[in-house]
Amino acid sequence: MNMKALFSIATLLLMVLLGGCKQASTNIYSVKSDNYDHTPQSIFVGAAFGDTRAKANSGEPASNPLMAFRTRISSSLEACGIRTNVEFSEGNTATVTVPPGARDPEAILLIRLVSQTVSVGAPVVGAYHAEMIDRSSKKAIWQADITTISGHNFYDILAKSLIDRMISDKILPTSCAAS
Repeated sequence: MNMKALFSIATLLLMVLLGGCKQASTNIYSVKSDNYDHTPQSIFVGAAFGDTRAKANSGEPASNPLMAFRTRISSSLEACGIRTNVEFSEGNTATVTVPPGARDPEAILLIRLVSQTVSVGAPVVGAYHAEMIDRSSKKAIWQADITTISGHNFYDILAKSLIDRMISDKILPTSCAAS
């Protein structure tokens, strides 16, 4: 069994054992391309979280949990001078459709739900995959497998965890810190 699979199994077991916690949590395993040393100045984020999430694109109220994801990603990136646009897709496939009038992004970050485990009386355990693609070379520059436990402020915590991991992997500058 390879290290990544062993890490994923151990993470899932730990998350199931800690399932009584009400706070959402994430665990991220990521890899950055060795030859990428650039900080993109604009990023398009395409997210597919499994069900009819595209409605979040239509200006839902601020209480919508997906708006917390969009707000955290956008404000963190824009605070360090990176233009961003976040769009949600239906289903599990993050599509890349840059809206008309938007500047071409230097990088595209795709985040999609891979699987979800739902048990009666326990929090939802989810597995997500994220991939950032350099638009000019069309190559993956960063990838992450994310294991989550649902809970309070789930999408906000997921967004913060992604930003923090991209900073620690040196994809983003430290000035992007998700507060």
